[in-house]
Amino acid sequence: MERAIRMSLLGLASTVIVIGGLTVGLASGPNTFVRSDPGFGPSSPGSPTGGSELSAATLSLHAGDGPAHGPSSAGSADPPSVRTYSSMAYDAKDGYVLLFGGYCDGLGGHCTVSQQTWTYVGGNWTELTPAKSPSPRWGAGMTYDSADRCIVLFGGFTPQSYLNDTWEFSHGKWTKVRTASAPNPQKFVTMTYDAKDGYVVLFGGLGKIYPGGPVGFLGDTWTYAGGIWTNVSTRPHPSARYGEGLAYDRSAGYILMFGGYTSTPKGPVAVNDTWRFQGGVWKQLFPGSNPSPRYLASMAFDTADGYLVLFGGRTTSGGYLNDTWTFSGGTWGQSLESKGPAPRDGASLAFDAKDGYLVLFGGTSGPYGYFNDTWTFARGTWNQVQ
Repeated sequence: MERAIRMSLLGLASTVIVIGGLTVGLASGPNTFVRSDPGFGPSSPGSPTGGSELSAATLSLHAGDGPAHGPSSAGSADPPSVRTYSSMAYDAKDGYVLLFGGYCDGLGGHCTVSQQTWTYVGGNWTELTPAKSPSPRWGAGMTYDSADRCIVLFGGFTPQSYLNDTWEFSHGKWTKVRTASAPNPQKFVTMTYDAKDGYVVLFGGLGKIYPGGPVGFLGDTWTYAGGIWTNVSTRPHPSARYGEGLAYDRSAGYILMFGGYTSTPKGPVAVNDTWRFQGGVWKQLFPGSNPSPRYLASMAFDTADGYLVLFGGRTTSGGYLNDTWTFSGGTWGQSLESKGPAPRDGASLAFDAKDGYLVLFGGTSGPYGYFNDTWTFARGTWNQVQ
């Protein structure tokens, strides 16, 4: 059974207030559910998110340092609670999928911002309690750095601010990396590891156009290697955007980018262009067919089957999708799979190399609320993990 917080006009809110594009439901009972402008996720740019659910100590963590916990331990028979925009990647060194943070980590509909660290392996979720963790956040970028043999996490959004701190995770331990330079503070960060060129690549995002400046779409390209961020932006490059899919195509030997939410003369829209990044150069590709325009879709490379997989996302009008596409040999193809996760965006997707399948977790879908269901995808078939 899918586990989700479900919206009900009778059970959740007795009053609905619409301010601009922001819709807020005021709860009459114990359950609280907040929806916002579909262009910007759980909160409008620069506004606090879930602050009433967090302690004053948590709200003061502007630098990105999380509070200290006890010694590292593990153990949980249940999956993570409902959430979206979590960061997830496979830790090849330690042999498990790692998940961090997310929005709406709470029970009974009380949405907060998470700083939990979870592992997934062999069909089981386990919560870790490292001695130190990044601050609570959602929309951070995360990928495995094969050269340095660690997970790298960057940026995201706290209850009060955009972040641009860098963390590394190895052997169950989070370590904050002090960098001389870094991309601007941002959320909806997309990052992946370029195995051919040996560095992490970051593109785009939604955040500060310059330090202390306004929030907008970002279009710069950065690499991360050996603890150093380098701006490698060149022209041509994709338009500034956020919510694009970004993953390394191991079969083709380049990074593929698809879609996102970008600005046009008629206003911001979801797009469906396809780009590759190879040898430090962006080039637009023109496959015979593309998935429909979308942003905040989930995309990862299926190593076992040798192709990229794209799932779900959100349309310009705010609709949610649940179609599955594969990219192989320069061509997009739609899966004919009849079953699969419900429509959503913000789901986390990563390839579990130890178990040999893609793992999808969580996400959000307007009519259905926030999810904490787990799905695997192998040989073209979705299966829900009970």
